[in-house]
Amino acid sequence: MNKSTYLCTTEIQADAHSAFEWHEREGALLRLTPPWESIELLEKNDGIDVGATCTLNVGTGFFSIPWQAEHIEYYKDKHFKDRQNSGPFSLWEHSHDFDENDNKTTITDTVEYKLPLHFISKYVAGWFVRTKLERMFAYRQNVSKNDIEILNEYKQEPQTIVVSGSTGAVGSALIPYLQTQGHNVVRLVRNERQLCIGDVCWNPNADVIEDMFEEADVMIHLAGEPIGDENWTNDKKLSIVDSRVRSTSLLAKTISNMKKPPKLLICASAIGYYGDGGKE
Repeated sequence: MNKSTYLCTTEIQADAHSAFEWHEREGALLRLTPPWESIELLEKNDGIDVGATCTLNVGTGFFSIPWQAEHIEYYKDKHFKDRQNSGPFSLWEHSHDFDENDNKTTITDTVEYKLPLHFISKYVAGWFVRTKLERMFAYRQNVSKNDIEILNEYKQEPQTIVVSGSTGAVGSALIPYLQTQGHNVVRLVRNERQLCIGDVCWNPNADVIEDMFEEADVMIHLAGEPIGDENWTNDKKLSIVDSRVRSTSLLAKTISNMKKPPKLLICASAIGYYGDGGKE
């Protein structure tokens, strides 16, 4: 055979429209990307319609490879397909098919691919690629099934949610989830170079925030000095405390001055796991 094929099916307790729409939303690609894969989203056009493109940086150990993909087929609530225009494979075409029966939807992922020098490399590295695909799609199955079934069960009204600490470990995982659930997410960002349309720039150290986000329904505050990246010296401890006090104080003051403040404020500064300390 000139190419290899990988097939994966997922049954979801939801109608095809809900399942398809979930894949169309901003954040779906990041939501479906396994956390162990070194993949950076560089650029993405909105949606999955024909002509939409995205560019990724894919880590392969000691170096990274740009991956540019384009959507080439689109049939609402039924099917969409993307292909690699440039990247690590000689051929990569990924079809997504949605088949609804009795309010259940079966999603069938079909990947047709060829490795460089496929007639030789499929025997040398084919097992490795197959193993990676099985692991990746097992993750995608779990995420898409759980997320879409939650969306279908609760049918939440879309809300505008402001998130600080959006580039941290929790924030970067939370935002794609909120987006694929249909919510509009506004990120509070300190680095102006990371600003996207709709984001708000702020600087807790300077007590400055550029927008009052008056129309927000919920504020989720996750910002703070990372706690697990280095030893806790006296300076590090001071920075951990100070970053949380300053940022929370600025948000509280901003919200208190609003004519229409968010209905809910959620703060989370860290998660700790503690083993059996015996008599300690």
